Amino acid sequence: MSRWKNRWINLARHHHKLMIGLVTSSLIALVIVQGYLIRVEIKLQEQNFNETMVDVLLEIHHGIEGNEVVSQQLIRIFQDFEKGKSLKEGLVKQSKQDVHFIMDSVLHEFKLSFLKYDFAFYRTQHERVVMSSLDEAIDLDAFSKYSERAGYRVRNAMGKGKYRFGIFFHNQYLFLIRQIAYLLILSFLLILILLGSFMSTLWALRQQREISDMKNDFINNLAHELKTPIFASSVIFKIIAKHQKNGNYERTKEPIQLLEQENQLLKGKVEKMLDLASLEEGSLKLKLHPINLHEFLEENLKLYSYQIKEAGGNIQFDLKSPNPFILADSEHIRNVLHNLIDNAIKYSQQAPEIRVSTSGNSENIELSIEDKGIGIAHADHAQVFQKFFRSSQGDQHNVKGFGLGLSYVKLIIEMHNGHIQLKSQLGKGSCFILTFPVFSSQIVTHESIG
Repeated sequence: MSRWKNRWINLARHHHKLMIGLVTSSLIALVIVQGYLIRVEIKLQEQNFNETMVDVLLEIHHGIEGNEVVSQQLIRIFQDFEKGKSLKEGLVKQSKQDVHFIMDSVLHEFKLSFLKYDFAFYRTQHERVVMSSLDEAIDLDAFSKYSERAGYRVRNAMGKGKYRFGIFFHNQYLFLIRQIAYLLILSFLLILILLGSFMSTLWALRQQREISDMKNDFINNLAHELKTPIFASSVIFKIIAKHQKNGNYERTKEPIQLLEQENQLLKGKVEKMLDLASLEEGSLKLKLHPINLHEFLEENLKLYSYQIKEAGGNIQFDLKSPNPFILADSEHIRNVLHNLIDNAIKYSQQAPEIRVSTSGNSENIELSIEDKGIGIAHADHAQVFQKFFRSSQGDQHNVKGFGLGLSYVKLIIEMHNGHIQLKSQLGKGSCFILTFPVFSSQIVTHESIG
């Protein structure tokens, strides 16, 4: 059983287009079959309606012949018609009302009172309408489908089979809809569920494919990122071993320092991934304390100021928030700043131009980090904070990395009860806006600090 299950999973994973085609074909076939079944049901209900009309017409027939007054009124109208006389308006009007009453009673008895109808009495031999519930001229064919004799009193007075009455239904479709309503609703719900499931499956397959591609990119980038310090450490270790073998211990000091630097670099990359894993599991505890964000920015971005100036660029500070204090974990906020500034430098094709500014009010402080780099395409804005995602726009694919930086930034900001926003246009730079609650508007507890 598990063998077939694994084969099915592998088929779905590696041949998702085939699976989508099969599911789409099955869904279309199911809709066609369902449509055919509904059509068959409509035909059956039409047949049922016609059979019911036989009983309805027979009851109306009995109702007319059982009412002597109505029968006599009809006989007088038919006699005037055969003599070519003008029909008496009062008599016609009264006859219509009485016939309407009989028909309404019968339809109510059969629970068909919701149907709208018109009736007509006609001469069968000449196929001419004698009296109709409609004021305008009407085609006799409309009433011939559902017709019956006008009663034995009329037959005895006027002759056998000369006069009949017929009914024309304007909204017969309502009867069919009411009869198959449960089937239509059930079919609609099933199709809706199947379509929803199908779209969800498509979305899940697409997401899985994207995640798989991003993980492959991540593994490739990880191999590249770890390969560099490992290779450098190996070379440095051989140099140290060579000097030790020759007894030149003094010449090993500098390589040992370089080895320590490479080790710290490797350690930092591993810790970055472990920190992100801890964040997602919710096991990471922040060490919160009040910090002056303005002083924190100037102190921690000083190193980048030198680096940017060496590259011919410039970093500007415009710190104007009236209350710069926030409750934060200084280590993780420092990592956030380093991620954003490092990205601003890496993704600048020319000399980096970076602007760091703050603004705010009594409740919130906004920190903006803006660059004039290659920017991020609008289509990637929704995914840029996802784990492993790295935009392939511009030359960004040439810059190595894990694709974890911005997902880490977002999680850290949210753990500080803040949020992050991206404004960017391809070729025109990016601006990340970080919003924090100011320290004075927060209630500090031992639990939140611990």
